Amino acid sequence: MWPTRRRVALARLLADIFSEEQMAVIQGDARTGAAFSALPFDHQVFTGSTAVGRAVMKAASAHTLAPTFILNVTDDMKIMQEEIFGPVLPIKTYHSLDEAIAYVNSHPRPLALYYFGHDDDDRRKVLSRTTSGNVTVNGSLTHYAQEDLPFGGVGPSGIGAYHGRQDSWIVPAITRCARVSRTVSSLMPSAPKT
Repeated sequence: MWPTRRRVALARLLADIFSEEQMAVIQGDARTGAAFSALPFDHQVFTGSTAVGRAVMKAASAHTLAPTFILNVTDDMKIMQEEIFGPVLPIKTYHSLDEAIAYVNSHPRPLALYYFGHDDDDRRKVLSRTTSGNVTVNGSLTHYAQEDLPFGGVGPSGIGAYHGRQDSWIVPAITRCARVSRTVSSLMPSAPKT
């Protein structure tokens, strides 16, 4: 089957087999969501189907948890040794861009890299000197939402690229760049003034 037909077939198959409740990532209130988030996961599985992904994301968004920021993290902490799939963000500080790039390159390749900044030279430096499964500049997760682009990890962080026009489990090393002209601030709700 062609990639688009495969995704449509998968979406139809899952819709025939599972109810909306069964496809929900989390059912229940915030306590249920917290308990679900505490479970250990060995792998994160994506369906490769935009329609199924939308249903899963819609179900998950109904039971969200506020993000948790962890400050002053060190490399020996468990949170810094495993891939994170949840509303937890460890904050690692750096003194120079070169130090940050060296840190990224001294560890296994990440599934995704997010660069926030407005300096074109710094952006080019980060993109040319690091390797990751996906990159988003001044945003988050928009690389996954680009249906025409491959999505997936490299090295120990993934099973290769899928999704997109080259929909295949084995994709040659390629680089795709999509420029999205949205600012992060336009996606954030306005903070109340105190």
